[in-house]
Amino acid sequence: MATYEKISTITAVLIVLAVFGAGFASTGSATANTKDFYIKEIKLPDKIASFDAFTPIGTFVNTGSNTFSGVNYKYSIKDAKGNDIVRNRDTADAVDLPAGESMHELAEVGIIKARGAYIFTLEIDSEKEYDESDESNNILTATFTVV
Repeated sequence: MATYEKISTITAVLIVLAVFGAGFASTGSATANTKDFYIKEIKLPDKIASFDAFTPIGTFVNTGSNTFSGVNYKYSIKDAKGNDIVRNRDTADAVDLPAGESMHELAEVGIIKARGAYIFTLEIDSEKEYDESDESNNILTATFTVV
């Protein structure tokens, strides 16, 4: 009977090790496929006529292997003195981010009347709805001029 108890104990230990080992193995493969979103580029006209609207284009990168739907973004525009012209414009439209790189037309920027230099700031996943491997790279800025 002692031999039977030893075999049962050894079997139980092996089962526990197998279950935990499988858990560690699957966790390892999941972390190998981490996702991260970042903005590679913002395309804006170099010069925009005052009283003209324009549509910025954002190039986003999704480092994961899955497509993520409805990823929100927002942008803001400040003048050269740091005054808000368009403040944290949250868009009703969101972008779908397939694996890899993708370009998207963003929500149109309305009329800017005053001539001068401006700073355009774009943020992807602005509501932090997705867990990413690096949350610090979701913002990019670009400049443009209204003439």
